[in-house]
Amino acid sequence: QQQQQQQDKDIEVARMMVKNLDTGEYCMVDDVADFFPEVAKAEAFTLSLFEESDAAKAEKSGQQQQQQQADAGEEAKQSEEALGFLGKLRNVFKSKGSGSLKLSDKTTNVVRVRSKRKNVLELSDLRVVQSVLHHTGPIWTAEFSQNGKYLATGGQDSIVRVWIVVGTPDAEAHRAKHKGRGADAVAAAAAAAGGGSTAASGAAATAAALGAGISGGGAGGEDSLGPTISKQIPASQGGRNIVDPVPFRLYSGHKADVIDVAWSKADFLLSASIDKSVRLWHVSRGRCLCEFQHSDFVTAVQFHPVEDKYFVSGSFDKKLRIWNIPDHRVVEWAQTATIITAATFSPNGKMTVAGLYNGQCVFYQTAGLKYFTQIDCRNRRGKYRKGKKVTSVEFSPDGKRLLVTTNDSRVRMFDMGDYSMTTKFKGHDNNDLQIRASFSEDCQHIISGSESEFVYVWNTDMHREEQLAAAVAEQQARQQQQQQQQQQQQQQAGGGSVGSAAAASNNKSNDNSKNGNNKNNNDKNSSSGDGDKQKDKTKNGNVAEAIHASKTEHHHGLFDLSPRLGLGKKDRNEAYEYFKSHSTTVTTAQFVPRRTIEQSIPPYQNPRKVKHLIVTTGYHGGIKFFENRGAPKLL
Repeated sequence: QQQQQQQDKDIEVARMMVKNLDTGEYCMVDDVADFFPEVAKAEAFTLSLFEESDAAKAEKSGQQQQQQQADAGEEAKQSEEALGFLGKLRNVFKSKGSGSLKLSDKTTNVVRVRSKRKNVLELSDLRVVQSVLHHTGPIWTAEFSQNGKYLATGGQDSIVRVWIVVGTPDAEAHRAKHKGRGADAVAAAAAAAGGGSTAASGAAATAAALGAGISGGGAGGEDSLGPTISKQIPASQGGRNIVDPVPFRLYSGHKADVIDVAWSKADFLLSASIDKSVRLWHVSRGRCLCEFQHSDFVTAVQFHPVEDKYFVSGSFDKKLRIWNIPDHRVVEWAQTATIITAATFSPNGKMTVAGLYNGQCVFYQTAGLKYFTQIDCRNRRGKYRKGKKVTSVEFSPDGKRLLVTTNDSRVRMFDMGDYSMTTKFKGHDNNDLQIRASFSEDCQHIISGSESEFVYVWNTDMHREEQLAAAVAEQQARQQQQQQQQQQQQQQAGGGSVGSAAAASNNKSNDNSKNGNNKNNNDKNSSSGDGDKQKDKTKNGNVAEAIHASKTEHHHGLFDLSPRLGLGKKDRNEAYEYFKSHSTTVTTAQFVPRRTIEQSIPPYQNPRKVKHLIVTTGYHGGIKFFENRGAPKLL
């Protein structure tokens, strides 16, 4: 039977044709030796030999890859159905692709800021001051330490990176220790890589420039900081480093995406991951201090604001837990109706909030995790009336307001006095990802990333626009008045010298007709000058009246910009400023704390001149800092 099968295979092979690629002629397999005499020993083709050939192996490999892709697609579909938003998150990333990871090679760092339904532009002089690429894949979370000295980032590569702010004593020691791994070496590496067109080429060249021992996969060791690609922006264009381009710490240990990070007052760091664990770190140590296992994906983590030996975690298993770190155990827990996608404490620590997959926020008393109340974050009508996933919950520093971000591309602000919604902010795109909106330090602004390439900034107080417009108009009126007074003084000084020259000319001249003409001309010039003075006086009076009117209108609340601001509904704010931050999705965006600005700014510069400092992260692992030193201006 085996012989018969072998004969059948040989017959099948004998029927095959071979094509001469040089001449285009065909021949039977048995006639190969005649058609190709240069082959000294023409070996008879059998199916077994064909299966051992490179062509057969390539064909087989291609078929296997197609089958693997089909299986992976089916698994992804099942994963999406089973994991909900997490499956969508992964599919969105795959659809966007890895793309190009090169840093922008623009010759200018000025950023164009656009606005919608605004009368005053607050980010009037926004510039990129630093750009760093170190992560592989998207960055899902970024958080500054409470003392403003460190920035922690985590993402798809499962590695937590801690960046140190320049200007601190630890930063100087870190820079001296890793001298030669900074911006100059990184820039040379990027140039050697041909502009850093891809992550692989840029990383390889940078690693070569930074020296041996940079593997990027250590457990926080000193020689495992990984390659960094940093775009050095010239100081003449306002460029400066906010954080050292070489990470201060690189913590590995998680086996999947890092979704959330949180800092304590003593510089302890918690990281939550979809590997079903929370890990505890400290900036003075290079390795994990403790691990807290969960039964499902962990989506949120936060230290207790008063007693930081406790922390809260939210998970896919629908349980809200409060952990005791020294005892390494759960001290309180509560069961929710559905998956927990966000969680936090109130500023005084007396209240705990859980954001759910169905768009609800449930409030618990921290002591005993006793149910208190809940709010619905959803539209009354339309396709999102059933509610969409809550991606973040954040209290204002005074605890009087709560900011809730949801996957219906809305940010809602609630009054904690009566738990009513005061304002709904819209404009950005947030349909699938875990994008979080946040307050500025003074609570005057709200900022958010977007599934587009833009960052969005709103005013928390919808009437702040009116106040700014009145203040800017008053300032411009004063400046105009001062300019007119200076011009008037210059004209008066110039008129006196002209009159003296004319008198001297008249004395020298004996021509009566010329004297008469000069006299007439002088009379005309005199009357014209009087008219100009009267006109300037009228203008000055109008400016003074405009200043007085703007003050009066602002005092009585009559400076009404509602049509321009889109304030047709009292609870809706559609007036915002936005700017392009990355080439694709902006995963996080936040205002940098004032204490970080004061630490990072050079000693010879005044930190008060920095009006805003913004940090953003992107889908391709990049971190960017944007600085605004411009005053608000009328549009």
